[in-house]
Amino acid sequence: MQKITIIFDNNKDNENLSGGFGFSCLIEFNDKKILFDTGGNRDAFFENIEKLNIHLEEITHIVFSHKHLDHLAGLDEVLERTPNASIFLPDFFPENLLQKIPQKSNTTLIKSFTEVSKDVYLLPLIGTYNSKEIHEQSLILNTSQGLVVVTGCAHPGIVKILTTTRENFASKKIYLALGGFHFYKSWFWTSLRAVKQFKKLDIEKVAPCHCTGNSASTQFQKRYKENFIKAGTGTIINV
Repeated sequence: MQKITIIFDNNKDNENLSGGFGFSCLIEFNDKKILFDTGGNRDAFFENIEKLNIHLEEITHIVFSHKHLDHLAGLDEVLERTPNASIFLPDFFPENLLQKIPQKSNTTLIKSFTEVSKDVYLLPLIGTYNSKEIHEQSLILNTSQGLVVVTGCAHPGIVKILTTTRENFASKKIYLALGGFHFYKSWFWTSLRAVKQFKKLDIEKVAPCHCTGNSASTQFQKRYKENFIKAGTGTIINV
């Protein structure tokens, strides 16, 4: 089965799991197990993977979307327990974080749109946070249903990420956009405009979480109706 399991998020879809500000998910696709970010609380992350029966030694790829700590909890221990995993970082990853990665690790800095495994792609773009430049990468799956785009915080802008994805896959529709869309500090009209742009881009389903914000999530839910997926810690989405 090809699926995405949300390990850590602000909202909880499973009350037996622990939540918190941050994001992490496991992507099981084409016999690969890809860990995308590690959330914002080390103890909660490790507690959740145990309850979800996720075995770190089986992870084949680790993708860190960007440098913010609500996506990097337990980084040291995760890397210790996944010695055979390939690690993918956005370009200009901070030196103090790079030093935590074992030298023998198979680590790649992603500088441009790259296929890292069959039908699995990383899209790095530049955004801003607190008026400072930030590099962030999103993950794209090329599935039989269409493209699945997974974002950490979407600092480059979620619409920009989706538009660039469409440009790289001219003949493919985007089946699902999932992750943090970063509207939790935005004006109502900013997120409303984004919802309309999603529809223009023909995004079939949405699963906003993490830093999207309640107001923006409600707007997406009203517009997408049955194609809105309420996502949080413990949510499992088949792709």
